Amino acid sequence: MTARPEWPPDFEWRELESPAAVEALDGPPDGHDHLGAWAWIDQGTVRARVFPVRYGIAEDEATGSAAVQLCARLGRELEIRQGRGSVIRVRPLDDGSVELGGDCVVDRVSDYA
Repeated sequence: MTARPEWPPDFEWRELESPAAVEALDGPPDGHDHLGAWAWIDQGTVRARVFPVRYGIAEDEATGSAAVQLCARLGRELEIRQGRGSVIRVRPLDDGSVELGGDCVVDRVSDYA
């Protein structure tokens, strides 16, 4: 799909020193309530975790809206490894929008399935 980075609410962003530091988080640092924390794995891959606490979600497994904003912020094609195993692929387009897709780890099967 394609989205514009200004469509979702603005995430605060915190670049950490390593993917291990992202892994070690037990929630959003410093009491932030709408934060994406990330670190470079290599030149095109980041490890990220997103904490949209203000919306009643402790941590989001795969946050497309945050991925769109991170891509626009960094201005490059990325593979974002988020949550416990989700992968979001994003790339900026010439018109300022961002193309995204990927794979998500399902946390649980719905009782309504």
